[in-house]
Parts: sequence; C-alpha cells; structure tokens
Amino acid sequence: MFRFSSAFVALAIALPANAALLAHYDFTDGDLTDNEVGPAETLSLVNNGSNLITTTAEGAAVFPGEAAGDRDYLEVERGAGAGAFTVSIWFKTDTINQGGFQGIFSNNIANVADNFSWQIDVNNGVLRFVSATTGFGSITNAEAGEPQIQTGVWNHVVARKTGGSAADFWLGTESTPLQSLGTANLNPGGLQWFRLGVNRNSDSLYAMEMANVKIYDDVNVSLTDLNNEGPQLLAIPEPSTVLLAALVLPAFLRRRR
Repeated sequence: MFRFSSAFVALAIALPANAALLAHYDFTDGDLTDNEVGPAETLSLVNNGSNLITTTAEGAAVFPGEAAGDRDYLEVERGAGAGAFTVSIWFKTDTINQGGFQGIFSNNIANVADNFSWQIDVNNGVLRFVSATTGFGSITNAEAGEPQIQTGVWNHVVARKTGGSAADFWLGTESTPLQSLGTANLNPGGLQWFRLGVNRNSDSLYAMEMANVKIYDDVNVSLTDLNNEGPQLLAIPEPSTVLLAALVLPAFLRRRR
C-alpha cells in the first residue's frame, strides 16, 4: 500500500475549507434524525427490536450495537453518486474488538460489487475503510506502527474519495492530529446512502457513542479544521461546581434581599 510522505500529508491537511457540506448530524439538541444543514438529508430511525439509541447529557448519540438482540441504526436513502467526498465522524467506545464487520458508517444496503457499496467498520479490532466495488479492497490500521482506536476517548475518523477510484483514510483523537492510514484505488462509489451505526448487510453494528458527523461532496475541506472542532459536545458542570453553586446561591439571594 502506498504511504504518504510527510510533505504530502501536510499539504493534504491544509487544503482550503470551502467544501460543500451536505449533512451535519449534531445530536446535542436531543434530535437523532435532523440535518443541521437542512431537511434534505433527514435520517430515519430503523428499529429492529426496541429503540435503544439514546443521547447522553453531553449530546452524543449512543448506539448500543447488537445489545439484547436489537439492531437499531439511522439512515437516509439518497440515490446520488459522488465523484469525490469526505465523511468525518467522531466516536467513542469502551470495547474496540466487538467481532467481525461491526459497522460505524456504510453506503448502500448490500456488499455486492456493482452497487457502489462501501463502509467504515471495525473488523475484529481493525479499523477499516472497505469497498466492495474493488473486490473488497480496504485501507486499514492493521500495519505495525499505525495509529489505533483509543478506548474512553473521542476518536476521529475521516474517509475520503479523492477522485476517480482513489481513496484515503485518516484517524486521530481530540488530543492528537489526524494521521494517514494510507491510500488505495478503492473506487468506493458515491453517497447513495448515509447509514450511521451499521454495516452494509445491516447485521453488524458497532457499540459506541457518536458525535459531530459531517459529510461533504468533495475533499476541499481542511482536515486540520475538522479535527480541531472536536466532537462539539455540551459542557457539563463538574459536580463540585454544581455543589458550590447550590451553597453560594442562597446566600447571594439573602444579601440581595
């Protein structure tokens, strides 16, 4: 697999931030389905069992994976191809290896070669950007020395189709910059579907929290800017701060009287 030179990585990350944003899924308002850009790409909640997808106090979406036999996820069918795209997702998990083909994001609903099917998944602990169009070619973090998913922190994954059949894949965290996992001729198709929390076969779902999902129809967005955004969650006061306010506020009100 071709590896980026450090100079090329710096150039790729510094691209101007003028890409066309198709969808921004921000769950801090408690709404799992609305698109902050507009109504065109509103998600639907798919329940194969009870609805177990929730939100945290900070405003992250909680995908339970295959808990209790349920398979709940979010999706919208678009039907549109794309000559290039950028998909940026923040996620957090307590368990990295959850089995085979555990979907974080997928395009289309089956893994056959002629339907532009691709997905971001964690396959037995290995993070992958895999495309059926090229016989299930993939870019992964399986090589020695490559960045790995971290437990208990916000991981940032970016998958891009950079034109034609070329694709690249990136991984970082809140405290570390995006690092290239490599590039390959995957020909990952387009953006026919946005499917959050599920693989193409709809039978393997990664248990995680997800936040600040952005999807662009080109690659002219700065990866540095995307990583600097972080998961964009709500600030939750520390318990000590809440206790202090509870003690101080009554005294302040008495002084006002």
